Amino acid sequence: MLGAVDKSINVTTKSNESYLFTFTSTTQRQRSLENMCLLWKKAMSSRLDRAQAALETIQKIPARSGQSNQGGACGDCTMPGDILSFDSDKSPEMGAQPPPDLPQGQSLESLMAESHTQSAPSGNFTVSQLKAFQKLNETFRLPADEVHLFDHPAALWCGKSFKFGHLFISRRFMSFVSSRSSRSIFLSIPFRIVSSFVEENGISGVRTTAIKIIVRNRKYMMTADHRSKLVKRLEDRRCRLQVEEDLLPFIKVPEINTAGGEGFGSALLSNSQHFSTNYLQKQHFLHEQWNRYRAKFGIGLCMIEDREHMRRLLMAGGIPDKLRPSLWVLLSGAFHMCLAQETPNLYCEILAKHADTPPPVAGDIEKDLIRSFPEHPFFQTEAGIRSLRQVLTAYAWKNPKIGYCQSMNIVTAFLLVYMPEHWAFFVLSCICEALVPENYSSSMIGSIVDQSIFEKLLSAKVPRIADHVKELGVPIGVITHGWFLCLFIGYLPLELCLQTLDVFFFIGRNWLYSVGIAIFKLHEQDILAADSPEDVIMMLKKVQANGHDLLKLGFRYLDAINQERIEEIRNTERSRVIEGLEQNNRDGFVREIMDRGTKFTEKELERIFNAFMENIAPDGMRITKDRFHEVVEAAVPAWEFRSELSDRLFLLMDEEGAGKLSFERVVAGLERVAKAPLRNRMELIFRLHDEDHDGKLDKGDYYCFLDAVARSYFNSPFDIYVGDVSAVVGDTFEEGDRDQDGLVELADVILILIDHESEHGKERRR
Repeated sequence: MLGAVDKSINVTTKSNESYLFTFTSTTQRQRSLENMCLLWKKAMSSRLDRAQAALETIQKIPARSGQSNQGGACGDCTMPGDILSFDSDKSPEMGAQPPPDLPQGQSLESLMAESHTQSAPSGNFTVSQLKAFQKLNETFRLPADEVHLFDHPAALWCGKSFKFGHLFISRRFMSFVSSRSSRSIFLSIPFRIVSSFVEENGISGVRTTAIKIIVRNRKYMMTADHRSKLVKRLEDRRCRLQVEEDLLPFIKVPEINTAGGEGFGSALLSNSQHFSTNYLQKQHFLHEQWNRYRAKFGIGLCMIEDREHMRRLLMAGGIPDKLRPSLWVLLSGAFHMCLAQETPNLYCEILAKHADTPPPVAGDIEKDLIRSFPEHPFFQTEAGIRSLRQVLTAYAWKNPKIGYCQSMNIVTAFLLVYMPEHWAFFVLSCICEALVPENYSSSMIGSIVDQSIFEKLLSAKVPRIADHVKELGVPIGVITHGWFLCLFIGYLPLELCLQTLDVFFFIGRNWLYSVGIAIFKLHEQDILAADSPEDVIMMLKKVQANGHDLLKLGFRYLDAINQERIEEIRNTERSRVIEGLEQNNRDGFVREIMDRGTKFTEKELERIFNAFMENIAPDGMRITKDRFHEVVEAAVPAWEFRSELSDRLFLLMDEEGAGKLSFERVVAGLERVAKAPLRNRMELIFRLHDEDHDGKLDKGDYYCFLDAVARSYFNSPFDIYVGDVSAVVGDTFEEGDRDQDGLVELADVILILIDHESEHGKERRR
């Protein structure tokens, strides 16, 4: 970090070592600071592609769909370890300085967006590293801010044989994935619940030394090269994150929610519109199938995921009711998100902290409570309404950027039928922030992008239907908007909703597209026979479909989706949507300010607005002091290296002490710096340098004052404009320092400088 203080430059390294360089003049300091910053940016830019090998390797990880994979392995044992190491030449050693955490409150996606617009990577990570982190976090359902440290070729014992692959070590988790040449085996273990790592000789007659990982009442066996070193590194991570005993009650996977009526009661189960007549017999069959899976891989904490096997079970009818709470929590990533918190009891802490303060969206929540899930008797009681209110309120406080959005009430109510509030809160968090990010927001960016992707997929997979719908002028978004936001809850029979959610937590967003296409395909004949948009819309408002046929078709279309192509479309459409929203916002704000009257031109206002939007606080259209300098640069580019002036200007403009400024307040303040007459600018900039508020400046502050005035008025440092700065300073203090105390007052400074400007202007004109 570089920072200017008086005539010195303070340099702080990553290891928090500080070095102070002092110069004889402010001008020398300013030029040196500019050169140091340029060199720093150049050095950082040279690291942008150092993690490319890691990214290419991680892209080969088998897909979550559980579809059979052919081709090269993602982690054969010939691959060198530590491809995610932050020193590309050697692995991180015990006791070495660990890589940095992500900035507080920032996700990998936001950092990646910043990295594409900055000359140096954000948060000390390269773009490739951020992409690698994101890929791994999505694959293993880890929290969005998880930072990966290194990887190691390894093999996991799965009952009868070892499965070879790669072990990825991150700050809070260890995650294994098998190679593509074998079955897709996945395992994630939070370090906080590991009891110990031990080297052990021999496994069921296999002559090899293995690493025994003990997790509460279970053990896992792995083998790898350099086992002793790997055990030390794993044990080091475990010791840093050792779970406290009093947190253990909060890390148990949930049983079915008895408060919610143990799922769906007999009245709903006997409703043939929602459940098949042999639903209970199906439950018995599903239990037998999943018990076989449990016997081999376990179900619950740190279960081994054989994704091909799980896919077959989901196609056969989904998850049995009694296993849904635990498997939804595990497959969604909610369990990992819970353990990643400083305290897993986050939900109760939020409610206690805000017990007497409703969130800003409380009114919107209250309006939707009674109509969230009217079919279920639990939500016609005060207890049910209270549970729903508490979960939605807690989430609004947890993530004020989203707060509350319609459809969140419906999804949350469905979760509460199967699990207690604590886990419904974390599953909702995963849905909104990881599984379908940006769908639940005021801008609906994710939802709009989903509609565009779906329309392209529909045209590619069922062109006859897509062409006919287009000819009729059916707005497909009107149909699918509710589908995707409600995760098909309320649009499919309840039994089919449950099966759809089972697969959604397993697969993710692509499953929504696949089910949507399958619904259109199952109604193909009726849609082709329709002769008006209204007929198609009403037909698909409440879908009646055979569950087996829908799941079979859904998986067929899922396998046909090219994920790379989807990401290309998503990135393109997202940029287009954001650009359109920003253009609308920019046009509205700029037009409003132009109508009120401003000295800025329209182009200047647009530039300031763009900088403002790139740096606003997460909770609204306000900017904080730590980001204000970026906006000041848009109005006064020559102030690039005078961040201390931006801080003082912010405090001057923040009259109420709120710590945040609106766009209108920012424009008004910047006008005083960039557009006011010279005398007015001098008065303002003098105040910014007069830190003790005595109305006087010494020579050091006066140098800085002259530099700021020149950069504001002439867009260049003062010495470039007037030549001999020392002469100007000498003249000012000779005439203005009447008391001989080494200080000059504002009135004298203005008179002397304006007179100097007049003489200098004549010389330039001559």
